[in-house]
Amino acid sequence: MESIKVIAGASEQESSAFLNSIAGYDSQLSNLRADGVTKIENLNVEILKIKRNKNYSKEDKESLIAKDKEQIKAASEVVKANKAQVAEIQGEAVRVTKEFYKKAAPAAKEDWANRIAKIKEEHANKVAEIVAQNQKAMAEIEAIKPADNNDEAAVTLYENKLKTQKSFFNQARFEENTQYKAKLQVIKNEKHAHFLQQYHLLASIRNGRNTPVELVEAKVENYLYQFDPKNFFIKNGLYLVLLLFMIICVSLAPNVLSINSIMLILKNFSYKVFYALGVAGLILLAGTDLSVGRMVTLGTLITCMILNPNTSTMFFGLNFSNIYKAGLGVALIVALLLSVIFCTLFSAIAGFFSAKFKIHPFISTLATQLVIWGICVVATKAVKTGSISSAAAQVSMMIGQTRSFNGFPIIFIYAAITILIVSFLWN
Repeated sequence: MESIKVIAGASEQESSAFLNSIAGYDSQLSNLRADGVTKIENLNVEILKIKRNKNYSKEDKESLIAKDKEQIKAASEVVKANKAQVAEIQGEAVRVTKEFYKKAAPAAKEDWANRIAKIKEEHANKVAEIVAQNQKAMAEIEAIKPADNNDEAAVTLYENKLKTQKSFFNQARFEENTQYKAKLQVIKNEKHAHFLQQYHLLASIRNGRNTPVELVEAKVENYLYQFDPKNFFIKNGLYLVLLLFMIICVSLAPNVLSINSIMLILKNFSYKVFYALGVAGLILLAGTDLSVGRMVTLGTLITCMILNPNTSTMFFGLNFSNIYKAGLGVALIVALLLSVIFCTLFSAIAGFFSAKFKIHPFISTLATQLVIWGICVVATKAVKTGSISSAAAQVSMMIGQTRSFNGFPIIFIYAAITILIVSFLWN
């Protein structure tokens, strides 16, 4: 508060009177909080220091912490006794602050608008002056343009002057644009500082806390203050292209946004989330996994061979369909386990080569991708497995979707939960 001298939109006398009144409120609140909230905060910090201090014995720590907790208990009683008075003074200080800034806002906005208009006018005049000077200089240069192109000395002189003038013109225009942006940035900084003044004053009155609305307003203000169109398009170019593509698709085929289409998109997207998150983790570690798609193929192949009792497809001479005879439950468990085991095995092989021989993950996973694809083709002799049994399909439908939510795919809920868990682990 000491650094604030004059508030935008208010005179020096008005600013001084307001800041003095806030200082008075702050002094009253500090006195009321000294033996209460402030003391509790200091004691909690002291307890934390005692716990971290290795010079104290266990008994000393317990004794000191017990004393501090007794003081905290006494300070809590002070907080309760002063609660009503603190709330009254705090509410009055907040009201005075908001009213003052609300009253000062129109004058501040008008001043900023007038200064911006003046800066833009001066910039336009300066640019026009630079252009006029350039046109005059170019006309003088054109006047000495040699009629005979065979006169090398005259042609060289003309071309050098032409290049020099173009360079001067570009430099003058660049410097003017830089100064113009710098002047606008000064006003932008003043607007931001004006907002932060009120934000921090309110936080100071509330002992370092702001309301949820103020926190949201601060985030919006900070985003707008730092917003740069060029950086925005660089960072969000992919999303903007996808949005444009979606708008085109919707305009050409409006039924894309139908409930059935959205449910289908959610369902198809959800299956891919599980292995996409795994690959995302590798990418964050500067790696990748090109074989994940082939692993899905391998897992699907194994599952279909086990859950189709009528398939004639053999896997290196082994008839996995015999497992189905032990019962659907056993077949489901074995299909799940074998899929996980085989995929984990190939991931471990790729990881081994990357860790042991320092082969880039791109190369090692490309190799395992080709190996998996070759195994799938050679082991089955490219014979189709056919679809899984109707009983297994019913279990899949039970897990994958339900009609209790009008066909909403449950797999999407699983995917959303997985995303939340992974996001929590990463952060």
